[in-house]
Order: sequence, then structure tokens, then C-alpha cells
Amino acid sequence: MDDPSRTIVRRIGVPPARVYAAWLSPNLLARWWCPDDGRVTAVEVDRRVDGALWIAFENEDGSMSASCNGLPKAASRLTTQ
Repeated sequence: MDDPSRTIVRRIGVPPARVYAAWLSPNLLARWWCPDDGRVTAVEVDRRVDGALWIAFENEDGSMSASCNGLPKAASRLTTQ
């Protein structure tokens, strides 16, 4: 049985390079990835093909959370050009 999946499409009115930078720059990633009620405490980005990103954040109640995800394939390909 296949795992369920969901695709979300959104048009963003900026050049593709700025969108990729938002995924690949730890400073920019920290500005948009965190939940509204939290603050980012650490960001690591592995820019290699099939790399990943890891983000730790503190929630409003003081609890800590982390997120680890693979980079979008297009962002990974950008670093090899």
C-alpha cells in the first residue's frame, strides 16, 4: 500500500533564486519556518544533493521542538550547478 501524500502548490511573486535562497540560507529559513508562537534557536542546512535541513525552536510555552526534512530536489540541484 502506498503512503498517503499531499501536494501543495503556491505561486510566489519573486524570482526562483530568492525562493531557493529562502530554503538554503539558515538566516532566511529561520525567518519563515518557525511556528508563529515560537522562536528559532538553531538551523543547519546540508546543501548537498539529497541533503537535509534541521531546525530547532522554542515554543511559546518554553518547550523545545525540532524539525528535520529533506531539501526540495530543485534546491539541492541548485547547489551543484
